[in-house]
Amino acid sequence: MNWQGTEGRKKKMNNDYLIVAGGGKFGEIAVKYALKKGYKTLLIDANSDCKAAKHAVFQTDDLEEFLSKLDSVNEGTMIFLNSDIAAINSMVKCVTPEFIIPVLPVHLLLVLIKNFLVEHGIRLKASPELAKSYLDLMKKEFILGVNFEQGVIYLSHARLTEICPDYCPGPPTFCPHFKREKSIPMITYLKNLLDTPDLIRVEENEDSRFCVVAESHQIIPGLGGFLGTEIEFILNALTSSLRRIKKQTQFIISTACNCHGIVHFMKVV
Repeated sequence: MNWQGTEGRKKKMNNDYLIVAGGGKFGEIAVKYALKKGYKTLLIDANSDCKAAKHAVFQTDDLEEFLSKLDSVNEGTMIFLNSDIAAINSMVKCVTPEFIIPVLPVHLLLVLIKNFLVEHGIRLKASPELAKSYLDLMKKEFILGVNFEQGVIYLSHARLTEICPDYCPGPPTFCPHFKREKSIPMITYLKNLLDTPDLIRVEENEDSRFCVVAESHQIIPGLGGFLGTEIEFILNALTSSLRRIKKQTQFIISTACNCHGIVHFMKVV
């Protein structure tokens, strides 16, 4: 494949790297954790003066220059790409990090998949109809919010007026902050609802439907992230299934931890 911006670079497949997407309050917490643990840390944020930027040993807004520095990043140091989040796809083509930590107000899995598909001439848009059809299948007590125009449903064990603490350990079966049992971890609930136990599933029907369920693994209390190998698996699976994708093909793209979940309902245009 022709990976734009990554030609000629050998992909690094090890646990030395960690990607932090977002450099605000929680991005800085993620960066401090990564540096303490000795990771070769890669930060991306559109704000050049974000809180985490001060920890960088190198900063640039040029993607090619940033990628050229990957070989020279030392353990326990960070380099910073001052760029829109869309550039993260170029990072994961060059590096399979141990974790990708999303700490910005977007559904990062959706961003990764949409960008990947655009590279292959495939565009997604929200499918309100698909979202509505699944809303009726979901447990009402789990539904935190709905935006049909954006094709998104938010799920949570917390209630609308409840605010979770910053450093919650997020145990699977009991909420220590609100002192109540959880009937099922949200990640398990979504895997069951979408019949997708292994990250990605393709339904072979008239239009085809792709279901993706990725877990936000807790790294430290209050901070979760994707395993780099799981994101790589999902993108590789999409690569091998490109021929099945056509106009009106549906995508259900979801991320969840033990406590919360987000589901986007999309279709090919």
